[in-house]
Formats: sequence, structure tokens, C-alpha cells
Amino acid sequence: MIRSELGEANGRAVLSDFMRDKNAVTGEYSIVPTMFEEKNPSKNCYDCHKSPVLPVQPKAVYGLDSQGLLSEAAANADSGPGELNSKVARYGKCEFESMDQNAYGPCIGPLDRERSDSFIRAAAGETVLSKSSINRIRQAMNCSACHNSFAIINFPLAVKTNIGDAFPDKKIGVVQTFVENGWMPPRNNLSPSERHALWKCLNTEYFDPTTQSGVLIDWLRGGDPEILGEVGLEPQRRSAVSGKQSQTCMMRP
Repeated sequence: MIRSELGEANGRAVLSDFMRDKNAVTGEYSIVPTMFEEKNPSKNCYDCHKSPVLPVQPKAVYGLDSQGLLSEAAANADSGPGELNSKVARYGKCEFESMDQNAYGPCIGPLDRERSDSFIRAAAGETVLSKSSINRIRQAMNCSACHNSFAIINFPLAVKTNIGDAFPDKKIGVVQTFVENGWMPPRNNLSPSERHALWKCLNTEYFDPTTQSGVLIDWLRGGDPEILGEVGLEPQRRSAVSGKQSQTCMMRP
């Protein structure tokens, strides 16, 4: 359940899950917040809820045909989801009274970070990219321009984990799903191969487990990802550029 002060300039959203508990003696059910359960099945809401709600992106839209039967509507008939999605921005930010959301790290796709052609080609892997494709991908890698202000996409959604699988049958996360389906960034004209390369570039830039480097690692070491410069600097040089003492940190896989 989401409680939100819709339409408020500084609105906030409060999240809570509920379970139906059955009394073994009376057989009656009671609705209990999961936070009061002995073992909370919901765990940490912020692992997945960087924003209170996500836009609705149905696989198909249905309506009633001329005979009153349920049928799949035309591809552009999205008035239902469109009306719902227009309200998403009004939900404000998630409110977690005793938790520092910034402790989960910086946003994926920081601004003013240099991204060389060679980095984009290497991160894209086997995807063959033209010069124009590389430029389009580079221009689309500024997620934090918008998300820093209302829904920071940080750990764990910004890295490859089993948290946040949007489609369990495909085993890919929410962020990858939104990028590769073309839903993010807004109003982009990237091709399917460019969208796939974009996700791989964003993911590699944020945290590359092979080289133990990236925006998240820079932040854990006490550096500012907005000023660290070119992707691919050696760890010692990154620490020197940040001008801050390195910190020993541990992350869960």
C-alpha cells in the first residue's frame, strides 16, 4: 500500500505491506503490517522502491469490441495506462523515517562524466556500433539529470543482482527492462541494439565486477563520481583525483 499526498509541492509517499493472518483458534483473519510480523517477508522496501510507483507498461491493452467481447486493443490504444502514468510524477518521493537513502550510493548515469568511444565500444561487447550510435548512447547516459531529484537509481537496482526482476521468466531487472524496452530515457529514438548497448554501458560504468571499478566503487572509496573524470582511471589515480582518503568497504553480492 502506498499513502501519498498527491498534488502537494513537497509531497511524500509512505510504503507499507500487509499480510492476512489467520487465527488458528477462531479462524478469523486480521490484517497486520508486515513490519510487525515475527519474520518480515517484505524486508527492505527501498531495495526495489527507489520511487513509490513505476509507470504501468502492460504487455497488451484490452478493451471491449463492438460485440461486447474482451479483445486486444490496437497498439496505440493506451489511454488507460497513459492516464495512470500521468499521475506517477505526483506521488513525490518515498519517505523512510530512519533510513538515509543516500547511503545506498550515487545514481547510475552521473552527469559530466567523460565517456570515451573506446569505453563505450568495450562495454557494449559484441554489439557493433557506428560512430553515430556511440554518440546517441553517450547522450543517453545522463540518468541522474532527472533521477537525482526524485528517484535515485542506486544500489542494488543499478547493479546486476537477483533483486528487482521485472519479468521473472527472463531474469532481468527493472532498470535493464526499462532501458532495453525503450521506456527510458524518455522520448529516445535508440534502436534495439543501441538500447542493449546503453544498458551494458550504464551497468559497466556503475559497477564492473571484473575490474572492481566504477561509479559505485569510487563512491565507496570516498570519491565524488561527478568529478572523477574519465572512465577507466586506475584506483590509485581515482583516489588521488578525489583528494579524499580511501575507505575499506564491503558489499554483498
